[in-house]
Amino acid sequence: MIPGHRLNVIFSVVKIQNFIVVQENLQEESLLFFNQIINILHQCAQKWDGWANKTEGERFILTWKLPEIDESDNEKNEQLLEERTEMADKSLIAAVKIVSEMRRASHINHFYKSKPEIISKAGQRPTLNFSLHMGWTIEGAIGSESKIDACYLSPHMQISYKIEKLCEYYDQQILVSESLYNIMSLKARNTLRKIDVIVMKEHKEALGLYTYDLSFTF
Repeated sequence: MIPGHRLNVIFSVVKIQNFIVVQENLQEESLLFFNQIINILHQCAQKWDGWANKTEGERFILTWKLPEIDESDNEKNEQLLEERTEMADKSLIAAVKIVSEMRRASHINHFYKSKPEIISKAGQRPTLNFSLHMGWTIEGAIGSESKIDACYLSPHMQISYKIEKLCEYYDQQILVSESLYNIMSLKARNTLRKIDVIVMKEHKEALGLYTYDLSFTF
């Protein structure tokens, strides 16, 4: 086994809302339903230079690896900071595009329409919630000679999970942490609205939360 290495990453935790309701009503068809959602996640993440990292039941982890800043080279440092900003913007774009693709996916929405029980409990369309956060992590392999999995070990992963859980509390689909907001372009920041400041045991300082206000007319 080889040691892991530390790097900065953008985490996007994506959760399928009403997972249990959908699974109970679709039964065997639930695999088709979830795989079609996963296909959209993978395609959008890849298009916007992200990586579909892993699946945990109703949650999916998308990541964007950020270039390491070389403090000794100012010219190179400026270029790397621009690359970080570009990745930060792309992580937000990917989340918005996934929501849009989900609304357009007639084959996915068909599952809801075919089961009135789902609509009565979960609404007219399948819904995803997103948390977007930036922080350091230890990337490496964990396991044994029998099975090895790639993994991220970091308190920032836990922060990402907790922010996703707050989507329901604030009734928002997309929440962005201040640490990610701070490295975004001005154009991207102008699309976000600050909704709160929170404190977590995994984060020593107060952390601002921002949302992207989705607006659909169909």
